[in-house]
Amino acid sequence: MKRGNTKIGAFMAAAWLTLCLIGSAHATESFVDISAQDQGATVRVLLTRVQDDRLTVALDGSYTLEPGGLAFQRGSELVFAWEQDMLTLYYEGMAKRAEKFTLRRHALPAPAAAEENGLRFNGQFNLFAGDLTLVANDGVVRPVFTAPMEVYLMGVVPYEMSDTFPLEALKAQAVTARTYAQRKLGSSRDYDLVDNTNDQVYRGANPAHGRSAQAIQETAGLCGYVNGALARGFYSASNGGQTELMQNAWPDGGQELFIVRDDPYDLQNPKSQVRSVLLPREWPRPGVDHALDGLAELLKPELAEPLMALGYDGDSQHIRITGVEKAELHTPRHPPPSRLMTMLRLWVRVDARKGIEQASPETDSNSDSDPDPTAIPAPLWTAMGPVAEAIEVDIPLFPDAKRLLGLSINPGNNELITQHEVEDGVILEARRFGHGVGMSQRGAEWMAGVENWTFEQILHFYYPGIQLMPATAEQAPAPTLPPPVEVGFLNTPAPPATPTPRPTPMPLTQAPQQGEWIGEVTAIADDSWLNLRTEPTTSGKVLTTLYLDQQLLVLEELPDGWLRVKTDVIEGYVMAQFVKRVEE
Repeated sequence: MKRGNTKIGAFMAAAWLTLCLIGSAHATESFVDISAQDQGATVRVLLTRVQDDRLTVALDGSYTLEPGGLAFQRGSELVFAWEQDMLTLYYEGMAKRAEKFTLRRHALPAPAAAEENGLRFNGQFNLFAGDLTLVANDGVVRPVFTAPMEVYLMGVVPYEMSDTFPLEALKAQAVTARTYAQRKLGSSRDYDLVDNTNDQVYRGANPAHGRSAQAIQETAGLCGYVNGALARGFYSASNGGQTELMQNAWPDGGQELFIVRDDPYDLQNPKSQVRSVLLPREWPRPGVDHALDGLAELLKPELAEPLMALGYDGDSQHIRITGVEKAELHTPRHPPPSRLMTMLRLWVRVDARKGIEQASPETDSNSDSDPDPTAIPAPLWTAMGPVAEAIEVDIPLFPDAKRLLGLSINPGNNELITQHEVEDGVILEARRFGHGVGMSQRGAEWMAGVENWTFEQILHFYYPGIQLMPATAEQAPAPTLPPPVEVGFLNTPAPPATPTPRPTPMPLTQAPQQGEWIGEVTAIADDSWLNLRTEPTTSGKVLTTLYLDQQLLVLEELPDGWLRVKTDVIEGYVMAQFVKRVEE
């Protein structure tokens, strides 16, 4: 997206203001206050979502560049590219190389203090109101974003917990997320947190999230403490009806705050994730239910030994499961009261075969030839018939049984699985989305929206013994912005631009065959480019760069948003969103 058009810039500013005004009464005030006042400690976030070999940064605020001391007009667009273990900055025909760049945010002059003051990445809408440090690292532009705590939370709370959640639930989320981040500050690395679920999801600020802004503002600075030290602010989407101990989720975890307790609020919330399967009393024909087919193949080897003890053949091809009489979950992974069961006991009804003994072949006295001593008589079997009693078998729930039954929610094999009988058989249900330690977001939603709990009540339920108080001055030094950049500097943002000749497009003379079509590179700026890669992934090696209006022969459309393309010169993969079909 080209950002030099002043009409477009004015339209975006108007749209931003409109979104603020149509939110709650707190929406505009909260966003502007948090963005301008720079409250709380400084948080450094590694932005993994935009980490690539090329990054476009739009300056929707007041920024200077280090090294170089260049100042930029609002609306300027900078492109940073990884090139031979260095970064290259492209701006208005200028190219500048360095191992590291920092975009430093400045305060806005008084008349403009209420305007947005931040960055946007790759044409996306969300605002990142802070500083940005970029380094070249292993073939990518590695961005670390630095912002005040309360600004950081604006990009966390509505993405970890939807802005549609009740206000008191969002307040509980704000305090928990702030506590988690506050405890992570001061890392020896060049960042404190990452922007994904390895820490907390961070996406930048959107003024449409007025309820989250209100929750952050009304709990500003508030953190959880235990015995005077910051608590461990763990939380997950859904605990499945029972909270988990930290040492159960992570072997090296501690016992601080957390207990195993039933959570009826998570359980009652119909939005909590549940997966279920029916183990029928009358088993369907093979191929009718693929999940049951998979379970049958898992059960047959376990049925072999008890069937052989009853005189039946133990070969899987001679065993047919006809139903499940009853089921029982047992063997909890952790001590009581944990309900994380690991074994499934089934009483299975089966049809099986018995072998028929054959007499040894007799020698014909009139025959001139002797019988072949190596000949093995063909086995004889009875017809498949029901075994009188159901056979009891035990199988582990994790990982194979839960996967074959379609009960998988987490890769960590920690789902809470329960059972109940119905007329047609036994239903197994799996719950718990996440580790289950600390606050359940779905539980908090139900507490606040149905039970009318306050955020303090929610936090005390999930973190017994927690104390809520503001972060101390030592832990939350108040950052200050550099003074506004003088207008004279903004009028001359860089040395006079030296126009860069636009590369000549590669030739394409080949006509499309059946199933192929001609495409054209689009949706990129005149001075930008599209990477052609060796594989259909952003980790694939860059073969070359394609420019606006470059025509391509599209050989194949891949289901994950990539195209296999070629010119007369080269073949590779590009992202489909940047190629449009040329009308014939």
